[in-house]
Amino acid sequence: MRTTRGRRTQAERRAETRRGLVAAAIALWAEHPVADVSLDRLAAAAGCTRGAFHGNFADRAEFVDTVLAAIVAEAGRRLAAAVAAAPDPLAGLTAYIVESVRFIADEPAKACALAAIVRHRGAAGGVEYADLARDGSVELVALLRDGQRAGLVRDLDVGLAAEVIRVALDTQIRSGRVTDAAAAERVGAELGAFFEAAVRR
Repeated sequence: MRTTRGRRTQAERRAETRRGLVAAAIALWAEHPVADVSLDRLAAAAGCTRGAFHGNFADRAEFVDTVLAAIVAEAGRRLAAAVAAAPDPLAGLTAYIVESVRFIADEPAKACALAAIVRHRGAAGGVEYADLARDGSVELVALLRDGQRAGLVRDLDVGLAAEVIRVALDTQIRSGRVTDAAAAERVGAELGAFFEAAVRR
């Protein structure tokens, strides 16, 4: 809500600062490890001060979580729409895979920043990538289970299958294969066909 003079409210200024910091982090972390980007550099890239950063976030860990949530939310909306348009869970699995690769091509900075955050969390908290992949496979597990209930997916360890798919998708961020939209379609179709054949009943 703006004031009667049309000036931004404190809440609007705060939201703009937070958006600017998130955008700056995505651009920087796409090129550099999270830990290598100082708060001063981050604030300067966002056009604000270090004090403004601390006025919006308790610490770096909270900020990393905020950036991660923003990227995951955007990707999640795209994936949910692709899956919802599929006629059945198995087609939904393929749609999820294809749209994941498209996201890498359409939003390379966000995809690379996401990979940087995953590496940072592993290094900072001693979290193994396998644990992070498991946490990021919830939607895939649900699709595979729905496919089993529909008689479309064979009897298998859905957790293991979901983790393998998750790792294959994450690998594409830095693989050098997804260079543009055409490459994304090709890689997405290949991965989709491979995993659909692997899990189909």
